Amino acid sequence: MPLLRNAIAIYIIGFIAIFGLRVLLTNSNNTSAIPAPVEILGAYGDFSYGKRNIASQKRASAATPTAVDQKYEQVANIGTVTEEFDQDETTARRLIKESSALVQFEQRSGLEGYRRLQLAVGVAPARFDNLSDQLQKIGILAQLQIDKTDKTNEYLDLQASKVSLEKSRDALLDLKSRHGGIDELINLETRILELEQQIQSLGVNLGDFDAENEFSTVKLVLTEKKKRNAITKGIGARLLEAVIWTLQYYTLLWAGLAAAILSIWGFLKLLGMVVGAARLLDRNLNGK
Repeated sequence: MPLLRNAIAIYIIGFIAIFGLRVLLTNSNNTSAIPAPVEILGAYGDFSYGKRNIASQKRASAATPTAVDQKYEQVANIGTVTEEFDQDETTARRLIKESSALVQFEQRSGLEGYRRLQLAVGVAPARFDNLSDQLQKIGILAQLQIDKTDKTNEYLDLQASKVSLEKSRDALLDLKSRHGGIDELINLETRILELEQQIQSLGVNLGDFDAENEFSTVKLVLTEKKKRNAITKGIGARLLEAVIWTLQYYTLLWAGLAAAILSIWGFLKLLGMVVGAARLLDRNLNGK
């Protein structure tokens, strides 16, 4: 049957053409990458820890022409991503050491390929900007936030509270030196002890403002991103993939064409039947 042979020949020629085109369009260096982890949800940004670093500088204003000590807290939050975790960790620690900075908090987490390092560093205010700039160059910078908060009023309030408590304690000590009943002396002693504890607590808080403790804070979050291992496809794999793709989509193409042809043929057949019936009806009507 010539018609069937022609149809088969057309199918084979079309298959070969589509197959060849698919092979040519497939890049010989096509790779499939091992997926990286979910992109580090929550891996960048700030983290909290107990230590606060307070620095000071001389400041003058219109209200106070003479220079006064401004107390402030300066914090840099730096988040970076790296595929060379060990190398970049070594670089970060070297930069911290060169800046004569002090690691005040350290936390490591995660398995190899997904590791995370958090460092909180106290650095002299004069070296704060340089260290921040250098750490930002490690890996790929993903997050950066630098805050400077004035703490002068907080410092003055703490000092005023301490002076007030000391005056109250001294007044109670003066009362204690006078004669009184046992119950009164016990109550005085208890109150004096409470005031001493409050004074000591304020002293600890005021210690954060001492000149010898003056630092600015740099928080670094170094997150490891696993390397994507490329797997190059060989010629055999590419040919097999092209054959499967062509069989799948070329067959669907022919099925679609066949369905379209059958639909058109059916429509034309139905139309012919309708036209024939109309003509027959017309002849019968005219014959009467």
